[in-house]
Amino acid sequence: MRNLFCLLLTFIASTVGFGQTPDKNTIGIIKLNLTSLLDETTFPTINVSLEKKISRTGSLTFEAGYQIYSIGNSADTSFVNNRGFKLAFEFRHYLNQKDVAKLTGYYIAANIFQRSNQYTEDLMYSLQQEKDNPNQRLEDEFVVKKSVTGLNFVLGKQSNPTAKTWLKKYKGLSKIFIDPYIGLGIFYRQVKNERREFEEGKHERYKSRHPNAYDIFASSGLAENTGFRPSLIGGIRLGIML
Repeated sequence: MRNLFCLLLTFIASTVGFGQTPDKNTIGIIKLNLTSLLDETTFPTINVSLEKKISRTGSLTFEAGYQIYSIGNSADTSFVNNRGFKLAFEFRHYLNQKDVAKLTGYYIAANIFQRSNQYTEDLMYSLQQEKDNPNQRLEDEFVVKKSVTGLNFVLGKQSNPTAKTWLKKYKGLSKIFIDPYIGLGIFYRQVKNERREFEEGKHERYKSRHPNAYDIFASSGLAENTGFRPSLIGGIRLGIML
């Protein structure tokens, strides 16, 4: 499925990038996703996207990201290099036709995404009959490989704030765009584990007294959590018109 997804994205990006005749109606904006740089819910990446107009009220965006560092990983031993990537394409429909020519204003969008990553996780556990004995704690360090494919429905508002201020006289600054967005959808997460000793049903995990982000993140790395999940996204992109 991942290979088909990558092939589809490549085809669409090529079509949008080279299949149109450049004219006054062809607009492109290259953007950096500021939120993805500090994304603790999945993994931090440098996400760069290109948005191009494909119709009177619509545009298509291709986005790609690569993991730049790791967070939330407390394992002492690393069995694999922590790495990951994100791919997505988004079809937008702008609601205010007066702003469509400049790709600004409110929009709704369908965003199809794929992300994959791998890392070493650790957790503390015990035999179920020894779960109340702190002297029987065991530690397991194992490999986590995740692959996620999903669909989000997005609402956002893209603006070109500098175009209406004194900054517009500076050619470079007048082309800056801000793109905040929120979205809701669903994804399918496939998780594989390697070198794992912990077994659900046989062992008891040690968790914090109060729910926290670490416990949630560690749980998502268990192969038992493969399946469909709801998706909630939000963020902001900073772009410049080409």
